[in-house]
Amino acid sequence: MTRILAIANQKGGVGKTTTAINLGASLHALHQNVLIVDLDPQAYATFGLGFRKTSIHRGIGSVFQNRQDIHQITQAVYPASPYSFDICPVSASFGTETQVLKRHPEYLHILYEYSDYDYIIIDTPPALNFLTYAALLTATECIMPVQAEFWAFVAINRFLNFFSTAHKQNLELRFEGILLTMVDENAQYCREIVSQAEDTVPSNCLFGTQIPRDICFSESQSHHKSILNYSEESLGSQAYMQCARELLVRHHKLPNMTAPAPNRGGHINPNGTLQFNPTGDTPQNANPILKFKDKIK
Repeated sequence: MTRILAIANQKGGVGKTTTAINLGASLHALHQNVLIVDLDPQAYATFGLGFRKTSIHRGIGSVFQNRQDIHQITQAVYPASPYSFDICPVSASFGTETQVLKRHPEYLHILYEYSDYDYIIIDTPPALNFLTYAALLTATECIMPVQAEFWAFVAINRFLNFFSTAHKQNLELRFEGILLTMVDENAQYCREIVSQAEDTVPSNCLFGTQIPRDICFSESQSHHKSILNYSEESLGSQAYMQCARELLVRHHKLPNMTAPAPNRGGHINPNGTLQFNPTGDTPQNANPILKFKDKIK
């Protein structure tokens, strides 16, 4: 089955786009077929991977508004690299096209038609607006990156209330968890925030993986690369690979964190993207929907 991950947080600067790009690259390195959908008008995922805003009607907006085939829109990211994946970028007409989602957020459900992807990752804007709402109405899971600092941590409850509203309309939506980012183990305040998160948030609501501060994130962005493609041995690269493995274990695609990547055959398409052969569906995530108001104060 295709899993649609909404990467969402109303606070900016918490590593949302960084997570979308590098989690996507890591999942692809673990033999998953990945598409990143840039749903943020600021187009950070598009720019961060070295693309400019595409011409009018050549982005995700034309897919849900004009029902254009997404395969005619997507672009391969580093097709010669083992960390290649696809991106559906933001177009020059995206601001106008998104207005239709205000009236019909369900139009984004067109992503359900693209079952050739194992994971579709939606990068949302840093706001609790109609774009984030449309993403949550479409997603099967939501990941919330949270910077390991006080102000980022106190914003959790507001987002979870927003999530709960979307979940009432999308019963398939699950909260995959909070992913702590920019963790500096040498900073006392950071250790206190991490400890507070571990004490406050239920264990099944918090990723075991923590994303460290790493200068390679900034350097890779300036080179328009994922951190895996820029510095495979960096701490940040290893952390996102660990996060991807944790996600595959949760989704029953890996038996444990150290198991070899799923063995899937595939071939290279003429456009340079890696096309995996179809496989059977994986079991549904058995974790129940968390009742956040009862579990997070």
